Amino acid sequence: MINKYLRPKQAGPDSALYHYTKCSNVMNIMKTQVLFATKSSFLNDTNEMGYILHVAGDVIQELANPDWKRLLMQQVVNTMEEFKRHDTFVLSFSTDPADTGTSRQDRSAL
Repeated sequence: MINKYLRPKQAGPDSALYHYTKCSNVMNIMKTQVLFATKSSFLNDTNEMGYILHVAGDVIQELANPDWKRLLMQQVVNTMEEFKRHDTFVLSFSTDPADTGTSRQDRSAL
């Protein structure tokens, strides 16, 4: 059903998208056909937003041009500061059912 409205470039037309939620929430999602984003400050892992900075930093460090490194890293830091000043909401999906974000009993395919 979600495929009708949401199709990231990385997911093929016949592939499933997985959303991690508690089994108790699945019936409500199916009944209302609504997914709710979580305010980033209420995430189970409070380091998830900081992880973005870590990953971006690793990728940026692979660049050869030091000017680009400095410019891009400053942009990432500025973006993270903006996240702190504004409400940021997160809704996560994966194309890999084996992703290890939650326990197996909390996974649902949509």
